[in-house]
Amino acid sequence: MACGERVSKKLAQTERALKKLKELGGLESELDREILHEVAAKRFEYTYESLWKTARLFLLENKGLECNSPRRPFQIAYLR
Repeated sequence: MACGERVSKKLAQTERALKKLKELGGLESELDREILHEVAAKRFEYTYESLWKTARLFLLENKGLECNSPRRPFQIAYLR
């Protein structure tokens, strides 16, 4: 699999996760508040994991930078 292809696949996965997270906004009247909170927390966690791993892969393949923690890709992105 080509470099850009792997990043594109991870980015598509992250976009799907974000879309699922945004869908929760319309479910406030349909779900119990406590259940909605738990689902939102889990979807946020999944979206965050997907985003940092996508950023890590991008930095590795395009800049040659190793990032072993979630914090580092965001620091690099912020400083650039």
